[in-house]
Amino acid sequence: MKQLKSIRHRWPLRQLLIVMLLLFGTSRALAVIEGSNLNTTVAALRQELTERYDELSSQADQRLAQHNAIYQQLLTTVRKANQNALMLYSQQDDYIFDIFYACREATKLYYDFERQQLPFRKLISSTNTEIANCDSLVNALQGIPNVLLSKQARADRDTCLVKAKGIRAMLTDNNRQTVKYMGYYTATERQLSDMNAYAQKRYEEIQTSIFRNGGSNYLTILADLPNRLQQTWQATRKHGLVFMEGGLLGQFFWLLVVVVVSLLLRVKRDQLRSALFIYMPLLTMGLGVILFRIVLIPNELVNLIFPPMLLAAAVWQWWYIQRHKGGVPQQDNRYAYVSLMVFGISVICSWIGYTLLSVELIIWWTMQLSCTLTITCAADWLRIYSERKRFDERPITRTWFFQLVRTVLLPILSVFSVLFSIWWAADVFNLSALCVKLFATDFIDMENLKVSLMKLSIVLCNWFVFAYIVRTVLAFMRLHYQTQDPTTAASREVMGKNVVQVLVWGVWALSSLSLLHISVTWLMAISGGLSTGIGFASKDIIENIYYGATLMAGRIKVGDWIEVDGTMGRVASISYTSTVIESLYGEVITFQNAQLFSKNYKNLTKNHGYVLAAIPFGVAYGSNLRQVQQVVVEAVTKLEHPWTDREKPVKIVVTAMNDSSVDFKLFIWSDAVKRVYVISDVTRCIYDTLYAHGISIPFPQRDIHIIS
Repeated sequence: MKQLKSIRHRWPLRQLLIVMLLLFGTSRALAVIEGSNLNTTVAALRQELTERYDELSSQADQRLAQHNAIYQQLLTTVRKANQNALMLYSQQDDYIFDIFYACREATKLYYDFERQQLPFRKLISSTNTEIANCDSLVNALQGIPNVLLSKQARADRDTCLVKAKGIRAMLTDNNRQTVKYMGYYTATERQLSDMNAYAQKRYEEIQTSIFRNGGSNYLTILADLPNRLQQTWQATRKHGLVFMEGGLLGQFFWLLVVVVVSLLLRVKRDQLRSALFIYMPLLTMGLGVILFRIVLIPNELVNLIFPPMLLAAAVWQWWYIQRHKGGVPQQDNRYAYVSLMVFGISVICSWIGYTLLSVELIIWWTMQLSCTLTITCAADWLRIYSERKRFDERPITRTWFFQLVRTVLLPILSVFSVLFSIWWAADVFNLSALCVKLFATDFIDMENLKVSLMKLSIVLCNWFVFAYIVRTVLAFMRLHYQTQDPTTAASREVMGKNVVQVLVWGVWALSSLSLLHISVTWLMAISGGLSTGIGFASKDIIENIYYGATLMAGRIKVGDWIEVDGTMGRVASISYTSTVIESLYGEVITFQNAQLFSKNYKNLTKNHGYVLAAIPFGVAYGSNLRQVQQVVVEAVTKLEHPWTDREKPVKIVVTAMNDSSVDFKLFIWSDAVKRVYVISDVTRCIYDTLYAHGISIPFPQRDIHIIS
């Protein structure tokens, strides 16, 4: 018996039947052997049948152990089915949670049994085929005339007949056992199917009462309180408080752990006590709901106790918010206000008779808050880890996976946590299948637009994925451009950024349109009707985009100094529609790209960063012009101004002879940005030089003659 038990543990019911099928149903067929004559064929057949007979004989003990294991497992399933049937059919309507527990056990046993479908029919069919082959072989052997066989061949034929009949007997015995087990299996399946159908019917009745019929309002319960208490006491004495398995306690402890861990990561030490207190009403109420779920108490007792508990929890939550809201982070205050709102809705539902619906609401928010705080806790830990490792200062090649977890995985978990928490709360009353169906149902069902909660969730999650792709690709592009040529990196990055964004977000938009069944033909029809107006409206936009692409192709780059309409400034950014310039006076000026070309902008740093500065001055008539040119050129050259191009010589030319002076112009290559300072310093140098050499600098004079 110990050996059979160990075999039963090692071999599940489904696997045992598959092994038997392999042994008998798919065993090698009796070979048709070609020989040089009939005598050699019979001899070869004798060898084949002997091996087959010995193989089946050696497997007899194994088959017996397998049959016993299958029989014992069937008996165990039948025993559980009868136990669940007694529990299911004996439940009273007053014990809602008791009924749900019995229904859940019945449906669980049925679906577990169905998942292990046993191939009895296939095994029987395969065995019958082999039995028929043995019968045909026996008839063929008996029909061979003796005159056609030698003495040794006749002995081989007799041996073949004995072996074939022996094989047939073993197959027939095995088939008989399989048919018997199939009968047990079919009866058990029928019983479990009936129990599941009854459980589903009871589920529907209670689920209808949750959302439609409800029950007596709380004032009616209080009016009939003595009678209801007496009925509850009698039912409790009769049935007792039965404890079912407390799987939901794991949800409560999960919430408790994530609340504590999240607060330890986010909240300062002096705020920890207040932050923990603000969660106490929900923790207490969640524990109460779970105890109602795992302790099978009469429904009347639930209807009597639960509404005042909810009202007390709502008042408690409001009081804690008023007392501690100033000492906790804003995020925890928001969670507390949502808890207060859930308590308020639950109080209303329970007092008008929908007590089970209020239970659903509390379970949902408990699960939702557990998921939210878990994700928040993970995000806080990642933030602390990022600050400790200084990920902001590291290149994208070392932080891409961290960014994937923080900006993609956590947001996606946040989205699906909403659906998961609703599913979890619905599963308490076996509404999970209905919940999944509602998630997949299109609440907007039009010919060219189909929207469901699941589709919206997928579209939103895809947005997080594609946003991460854009950021990551741009970061790698920026790193590549900085490594290749830092001077043109900013401009090339702008062009690459626009191309990447158009491509990636275009793919996201097309996939979203396909998921929501938005017809492209429908969009084209709408856009066709608006094309004329859009064309006129977008003329300037298209023109700016064209000029923007031309600029980013290399005409100017971020950091260049340009001059437009007498305004000089540094290019701060370039987009497809406009260019932003920071002027020398600190002004930020935005030019449309088309304006730059229409106003003939000047790029002051395109070639070498120097511009030719012309400085005019004049001397009195009678001055030695050659001496003036010589001394000024020498003085300015010796100045060796740091913001001038020293490789290009200073030049002076005579420009005009005016009324009171001979005019000169000095040309010097100056830094484009520092040109004003260079002109100032060189002008002062010219004045000092002329003054030092006694060269007169004339100025206009007018003589006034007074005639009396």
